[in-house]
Amino acid sequence: MISSLSSFKKKNLIKKSCQFLALISFVVISSCMTLDQARENPDPFKPINRVIFSFNNYFYTYVLDPLTELYVFLVPPTPRQGINNAFSNVSDITVAANYLLQLDINNTLKTTGRFGINTTIGILGLFDPATSIGLPKQHQGFGLTLAHYGMKESPYIVIPFLGPSTLRDGAGLLVDYYALSPWPYLDDEWLYPLTALDVIRLRSNFLDNQSLIQSFSLDSYTVYRNAYLQYRRAIIYDGRAPAIGDDYDPEFDDYDDYNDSSDTAFESQ
Repeated sequence: MISSLSSFKKKNLIKKSCQFLALISFVVISSCMTLDQARENPDPFKPINRVIFSFNNYFYTYVLDPLTELYVFLVPPTPRQGINNAFSNVSDITVAANYLLQLDINNTLKTTGRFGINTTIGILGLFDPATSIGLPKQHQGFGLTLAHYGMKESPYIVIPFLGPSTLRDGAGLLVDYYALSPWPYLDDEWLYPLTALDVIRLRSNFLDNQSLIQSFSLDSYTVYRNAYLQYRRAIIYDGRAPAIGDDYDPEFDDYDDYNDSSDTAFESQ
């Protein structure tokens, strides 16, 4: 039995090592798209992005949204908030790790303190007493860590099932999951149901916004793309993003697609 256990651990270690090497390779490849290239054409993969976007919409409409609506119907608001708090608490591990990678010791200590308080006093994160004592939720990921070290612009992509992202942020998601979170270390009987719950509860926070966007937009792909890129730039530049035209060239392969009426409809909300 000991031999069998040792063999299992060895195979698991090899698997994790291969995943990490693949992860590093993806980060290196995504970094090959230079800052100037991303500025010149932020959406170079537009044809395939639109195909994936359409697939995602079909998946959301006929699979994920019905499950999410059932979740909202069955679970009252207060327990749903507790579930959101618990998953948010686990994500603070990743947030603290990224602050540490950015050598931001102040926010590393604050986020670590927040995690400790909510895990203990907040009963495994179901409650959020840390916010009430001046330790609010922070949002960080390895994509923002890459931006911190210079990769401020990156080509837009749409990830199957997940939605809007960039090469930088997509690589960041992999690092956050495999290297900077506890999820890969859970047994499958815990990992799969918790992952499903995480996806559904995240979707439940977005249902109303999606209906609003679709009702005001002739081209929801353009709205999601522009909103995502603007949102990420606002975070990366700490709310002081250079004006369009000063430090950023928004020329997409179809300028009318970038500057159509759907953008105005979104921004007016």
